[in-house]
Amino acid sequence: MASALARRARGSAAVLWGAARGFASVGSDIVSAAPGVSLQKARSWDEGVATKFSTTPLKDIFYGKKVVIFGLPGAYTGVCSQSHVPSYKNNIDKLKAKGIDSVICVAVNDPYVMNGWAEKLQAKDAIEFYGDFDGSFHKSLDLEIDLSAALLGRRSHRWSAFVDDGKIKSFNVEEAPSNFKVSSAESAQESARRTRIKRNLKATRRYKTTPRTKLPEQQPTPATAESPGVLVVARMAKSGIQYAVVDAFTAEPFTGNPAAVCLLQDAAKAADERWMQSVAAEFNLSETAFLVRDSSPAAAAAPRFQLRWFTPAAEVELCGHATLASTHFLFTSVLAEHETLVEFATKSGILTAKKVAAPASAVASGEGKLFIELDFPMIDLVDCRPAELPSIPETLNGASVVSVHKSATAGDLIVIPLLLTSVVPCFNVELSSGKEVADIIPNIHEIEKCSGRGVIVTGPAPAGSGFDFFTRFFCPKFGIDEDPVCGSAHCVLAPYWGGKLGKQRLTAFQASPRSGILHLELEPASRRVRIQGEAVTVMTGTLLA
Repeated sequence: MASALARRARGSAAVLWGAARGFASVGSDIVSAAPGVSLQKARSWDEGVATKFSTTPLKDIFYGKKVVIFGLPGAYTGVCSQSHVPSYKNNIDKLKAKGIDSVICVAVNDPYVMNGWAEKLQAKDAIEFYGDFDGSFHKSLDLEIDLSAALLGRRSHRWSAFVDDGKIKSFNVEEAPSNFKVSSAESAQESARRTRIKRNLKATRRYKTTPRTKLPEQQPTPATAESPGVLVVARMAKSGIQYAVVDAFTAEPFTGNPAAVCLLQDAAKAADERWMQSVAAEFNLSETAFLVRDSSPAAAAAPRFQLRWFTPAAEVELCGHATLASTHFLFTSVLAEHETLVEFATKSGILTAKKVAAPASAVASGEGKLFIELDFPMIDLVDCRPAELPSIPETLNGASVVSVHKSATAGDLIVIPLLLTSVVPCFNVELSSGKEVADIIPNIHEIEKCSGRGVIVTGPAPAGSGFDFFTRFFCPKFGIDEDPVCGSAHCVLAPYWGGKLGKQRLTAFQASPRSGILHLELEPASRRVRIQGEAVTVMTGTLLA
């Protein structure tokens, strides 16, 4: 039943969200494609009892009507709640004006969950919600996908279709979970102005008869008088590994510290360090994080993922900004909306991250209101021997140095030339003022000679700035001349400045060209540092290699 085009899209099953494996051909009968299948109209439990748990045959839904139907991975999930349903709700009048009799939302959920969700979104008057409680509808159409890594189990891909009297006139499947382009009502309206559906249907037939021909770039074209409000078949990409690029410790795109986050389902990939290092070098960002679902019994209390971090040159044992980026990605694109806590099994032990309200200092400065808090270990500063020091004046191009230390765990040298240096095998250098930190022009060649990983430079923030201290971090040995915002460095900087300023809550500014803000809270009794910050996704895609 599945078309040749659909079979082309079949790829690795080891991917959280891949291209859908298939769908009935354009022109086929959707009722015949799912024989004996029925859906369950959204209702309360009491209504279910009153109707003796009745279901609705597909023929009653599709025959004699023009229907726009869209399927999504699950109720209450991020993109589905924030974008997909609102897209159709907000365009319902335009769709009805094109002769559409009903707009239907379906998901692999029971009808009671769908009912509660529809009421929460205030969309029940505009859209008909149906449950596919056992997934039989999506299985019949070969649109089922395994989302166990997101604690969702067997669900459906994100898709849309226009069905006229049971005949499929057009359909489209998103290439990735974060791709909300070709299945939205808005995209359908836009595409209708540019391209005619006839051209796309002709292209679809050509792909079916020549499945080995390279598919052209995606040009979705829904909505004309014949196919209002939906998208015609678009290119289905080869399955791969979902990734996102997230800017951490900032609410503004293209600032803060970017990290690539890759979500793996293949255990072999998760164990292949050479492959992960190659991917990190390809991204060429300060860090690339690799996540894989931890299904061990110990991970039952909260969602837990194994997490590893790689710079373009080497793996590291602790990274704050890539952990924040990973958490942001999971909360916004993978985990259910009600999840507020996630755990990571790392080489530095179990780390936790959770959603928190914005700290008072952030609210006062006008930052956003949704923050993530990381629970990281505190790292001590110790004195270092003269032989361990690089030539500090040359390294910092003549900046005056207050003191030089190193981190107790990794032996990072921390130079404090009225500034502070790095924290993970590196120097910590303190300078006399935050302005010196911001203005410093380091000698990268000299920094490469230091015995540690790099150099952290720090200094007190200017009066009235709203910050407690400034920081910069240089680590060319790890393929990063300057790390834009380093969360792990603040595991040693927070206790240092907390002791020096007599504060347990501090606000740090990383004065790199991209800049970033970290809100810090010390817990001396448990020797933990709570690091709070924001993040924003700027790019998503699929890794094919």
